[in-house]
Amino acid sequence: MADEPQGWFLMMENKMTEHRAEKITLIDEIVSEAGWDRLSEGVAARPDFDPRRETPGSLVFDVDGVLIDTHHSFREVIPRAVNCYVESVLGLIGSVHRMQIDDGEMIKKAGGFNDDWDVAEAGLIFALWHYYSPWTAPTLATLTRDAAAAGGGIGAMKDLVRVRLGDTGAREIMENVDRDLLVRICREFYMGENIFREIYGEDLQYHQGEGGMSRERPLVAGEIWEAARQLPYGIFTGRIPEEMRMAADLLGLPEQPGSETMICDDGRFPLKPDPAGLVHLARQLDSRPLCYFGDNRDDLTALLSARRHLEEEDLHFVCCLTGASDPESVQWFSSSGAVMIAAGVEDALSVLLPSS
Repeated sequence: MADEPQGWFLMMENKMTEHRAEKITLIDEIVSEAGWDRLSEGVAARPDFDPRRETPGSLVFDVDGVLIDTHHSFREVIPRAVNCYVESVLGLIGSVHRMQIDDGEMIKKAGGFNDDWDVAEAGLIFALWHYYSPWTAPTLATLTRDAAAAGGGIGAMKDLVRVRLGDTGAREIMENVDRDLLVRICREFYMGENIFREIYGEDLQYHQGEGGMSRERPLVAGEIWEAARQLPYGIFTGRIPEEMRMAADLLGLPEQPGSETMICDDGRFPLKPDPAGLVHLARQLDSRPLCYFGDNRDDLTALLSARRHLEEEDLHFVCCLTGASDPESVQWFSSSGAVMIAAGVEDALSVLLPSS
């Protein structure tokens, strides 16, 4: 048992090495196919974006998938929680679809799913559709494509269910979706017994032991992180305050939720892709250009909306491939407004902050 943690971390290091190689290949494809400039092994930039000329005046960071690796927390927690709900709450077995880790990434591609609990609800709806009406259920790829075409988000997905199944069929699915209970189960799997009890004062009902949060790790550290924090910087995330407080501790950030430069899901601003939180940060951090580091479509959508709202062109999006790292997503980022695509946040910072 004493060797188990060491073995687990070794396995994670091997997977990270494999994933990095895959990301570098995707970046090289953008260089080859879209004519981007290859700035380093893990970074490419749009031809009209020169980091030497565009040295950032301020930085804004997403958290999950950018500053913190959540592959073994949120990305695993959501399918485990959805499957627990289906089996333990509803007691469904047999032909019901079991949510997989990659399903969550596919749902996020539709846009409008920056809230992980929306991703969980979408996964549950898809599973129930396959259970109650398998002959009408689309593939997840088709469903997310159609949801994206309808504007994205959980609302668009629910509308598709109603359109295709009618009121009666949709009601049969939706009556089995208790979002509050699903969110509780997600939090149990994410936080684990000690943290959940500390925050909510209750014992776990659907999970035992540690949560996925215990396996989170920072994706940036050392001198490059110290150099980044010498610039005006902010945080723009969908984490709730309790989760963001723990993330801040993990990252060594002195700021806490509620500060003017740390925007999280505390009720002050709507969630991404709404740009209000980013607009607030841009006004707080008035040094330009401002670079926003994100990893999903809602991050870029928020940046582009903030740019239009503020009527500023020197707000830039840097895509970190810690999250979306498939060819389709990378091509979308390269054609939709990102100025840089990097294997990770440290790769991007090493180019943008050469003096570090």
